[in-house]
Amino acid sequence: MLLQDPTPLLDAATGARWLGYVSLFPVVGAAVFRILVRRTGSGWPDMVPRLERRAAAVGLVAAGALLIELLLKLYLQARAFSDPTLPLSMEDVHTVLRHTSWGSGWHLQFMAAILALVGYALARRWTSGWILVFAAVLFSLFATPLTGHATEHPWGPRIGQLVHSLHLAAGSTWLGTLAALLASVYPATLGDPRREQVLAKLVNAFSPLALVSAGTAVALGLVLGLTYNGGISAIFTTAYGRTMLVKVGLLGGVLVTGWYNWKRVRPALGAEPGAERLARSAVAELVLGTLLLAATAVLVALPAAGIGE
Repeated sequence: MLLQDPTPLLDAATGARWLGYVSLFPVVGAAVFRILVRRTGSGWPDMVPRLERRAAAVGLVAAGALLIELLLKLYLQARAFSDPTLPLSMEDVHTVLRHTSWGSGWHLQFMAAILALVGYALARRWTSGWILVFAAVLFSLFATPLTGHATEHPWGPRIGQLVHSLHLAAGSTWLGTLAALLASVYPATLGDPRREQVLAKLVNAFSPLALVSAGTAVALGLVLGLTYNGGISAIFTTAYGRTMLVKVGLLGGVLVTGWYNWKRVRPALGAEPGAERLARSAVAELVLGTLLLAATAVLVALPAAGIGE
């Protein structure tokens, strides 16, 4: 008989966390994409600044969305700590920020998001802005796990934070870079006869990185899922375990779509209609990835059977 877990799967905080992941991934991905542009742009040097500005614009919008998500998440957390019959006061907010480990983690995340926003704004005009961007990316990957299950990992908070940070880094390098590539290359090459060649070179450079980062994200995700569940049986008897099964199913869909892009779409790039095919299949991969992040947002709030054992 399945246990009835009273924890709600969807609430306002879940939506806020989902927005946070959806925003963080392109914050990371735009920085990775800029590296790919620098490495592959020798054949079309006039295109490089254009692509870099587009990538910076993508990162800037994502960083702005991340700041909005953090403010919303703070409001919801303070609301949860306050008397629901009274209006939220600044004292309630200060209590969360000053006297909880969650508040300490939030402070670091907010600082990282501000740094990313400033860095991407500067990178649109000056190359030196990318230094701040890369610092912000590392800072964000370090700070993001601090308001989730990482501090309660069965192997200890430090190992938990490390594994979560690496898992985020791998996932955002995979899906975030793909999102940045689509959002940068297509507008930057609109009407340019070199679109197919530019896409082919960038996608071929991205593919090995995507394979490694996807494999790493999957492997670390399985490690996290099994350790938090406390065993195989808990997968079927807890809300956490059943939600993880949904995440695994979505992950399978993302992997299949990514495999199709790698084996069928990528080799056809360089000539019409390769760019059009890539746009359709890559968008499908990102849509499934977005749903995957929604499942992740649910998992963060659910009690895990392996914690405290």
